Order: sequence, then C-alpha cells, then structure tokens
Amino acid sequence: MPEKDISEKTLIGYPDVFANILNVFFKIEGLEGKVPRVEPDDLEDIRGWSFYKASNKLRDQERDVVKLWKTEGVAFCLVGMENQTRTDRYMPLRVFSYEGADYREQLSNIKKKGENKQKKLYPVITIVLYYGIKKRWKNYKNLFDVVKPQKWLKPYVNDCHINILELAWLNEEQEKFFSNDMRLVVRYLRMLREGEKFAPDDTLPLHYQAFLNAMQAMTGDKRFDKIIQEAVKLKKEKGEKTMIPSPFEVFKNQITDEQRATWRKEALAEGREEGRKEGRKEERKSILSTLRERLLARGMSIDEVNEILALH
Repeated sequence: MPEKDISEKTLIGYPDVFANILNVFFKIEGLEGKVPRVEPDDLEDIRGWSFYKASNKLRDQERDVVKLWKTEGVAFCLVGMENQTRTDRYMPLRVFSYEGADYREQLSNIKKKGENKQKKLYPVITIVLYYGIKKRWKNYKNLFDVVKPQKWLKPYVNDCHINILELAWLNEEQEKFFSNDMRLVVRYLRMLREGEKFAPDDTLPLHYQAFLNAMQAMTGDKRFDKIIQEAVKLKKEKGEKTMIPSPFEVFKNQITDEQRATWRKEALAEGREEGRKEGRKEERKSILSTLRERLLARGMSIDEVNEILALH
C-alpha cells in the first residue's frame, strides 16, 4: 500500500478525528441539531476489506477507514471514509461496491448467528475526503454520471450518490468547525489553493506523529520526517514530558519557486567558475561540499541539491 495512503488513513482513523469530520460534514450539510452528535466513544473500528468474485477469481477490496456508529451501545450507522487527492470518475462504482459488501456482511452475520430475521439492519454511508486543490469535484458524483443509462432505463437502474467533502475548498468560517488536527490540514490546503503562505498558530497537533506523516505525504516535504526524528530523540533522552519541536517550523522559512530558481542558478554558476579556476580534484570536492551545506541550510531538499551538484 502506498505510504501516502497509509499516512492519511492513520490520521483520520483516530476516533476523535473521525467523529469531528463526521460532525462537520453534517453541519455543512445543514443538519446540525437534526442528527445526533457523534462522540469518539460512539465509534467502533470495523474490518475495512471484503471480497467479490470477478472472472472466476476471488478478489478483495479495501476501504480506507470504516467505523460503526453506535448510540447507547446499539448499532446506528456504518460510516466509511475514503481519501482522494484526485477526482475519480469511477468513485460512484467503488462506493456502490463497498456499500453493497457492507450490507451483504450484515445479512451474512444474521444468518450465521441464527438471529431473528426481523432484526433491524443499519444504514451505510460513505464520505469521500477530497484533498485536491487544482480543481473541484464537479462531475461523477452519481452512478448515472458514469454509466449514463438511456432515459427509458433510468427508472429501473439503481443510482448511487456519493458524498464529497472538498477540504481545500471550504471557506475560513467552515475551517473553524474543525476542532482538532484536521483544522490544520484544512487550513493548509485552503491557503495552498489560494496561493498564500501557510500561517498556522502555535498549537501543537494532538496526534503529533500521525499529523506530521500526513502533512509529509501531502506536501512531499521530507523536513517533517526530520522533526519526527528530533521529537523521538528528545523524548528518549528527556522523557515523555519534554517539550517537543513545533511541526510548523517548516513553514516559517518557506522557499518560493523564485528563490529556488535563483539559488539553483547561483550554485551552478559558482560551481562552474570555481571549477575552472581550481581544476584539482580535492579542491573541487571541498567546493562542492561547501555548496551542498549552503543549499541544505537554505532549506532545499537533498534530492534538489544532489541534482544541482551532479551538473558540475
């Protein structure tokens, strides 16, 4: 499974994060006060994978995160959340398949346990968390958008609607609905989409490492991994109560594309000029080492620095 998928799943898998997302979704949909408030203790982890048969082969399918929402210990609703960084035209088909498997699982459990067949089954809903910033999820929200049945067939074909929560496209007021680490994620995505510099407050995320992993997965910035390593080292040396570094130090010295281009140009020119002057192997190594340290200190990634130095 790709590291990015695992990182995003880990963060939303925490009961408080999951419950918060669900409550915010209902609020944005105008259902606040009309549906029960979801509390972390109301959620129970459920197996996220199921099987289906295709071309005479047994295949598996896996949801990102699935939890059973209970009220007073009684199953109320099954909720699945799916992470998407890009729009997917086949998402309605996937959700239809997931939810069908969930209903089938309920039916199988009743038959296995010999329970009363009049037992009430609980509904299944799915929320797609869309992290995209380049375009909105305008199309492919229904099964009919994908299969496009003829008009006379529509009354006989079951449609499937998917629920999309476009995180980067929520406004500043809606961002405040989130009360935990997802608020920071939403703020980052919104400001990135609007072309603004991320300006977080000094509050540390509750799920420190899971948040950092998710941010690294979304941004591709490996400095988050260095912060995790530093925090682990401090805790090991000074104990659990030690102050851990803020993950937002990464954003205090953000590098613009213009700065990267300028530094790259300067480094190439300097390296070539010094190379022509000196020529000797050992002195050349010293020059490249100095360049490496300078570029890394400015915040460029090791991959970017190696690419520049390889051109000398």
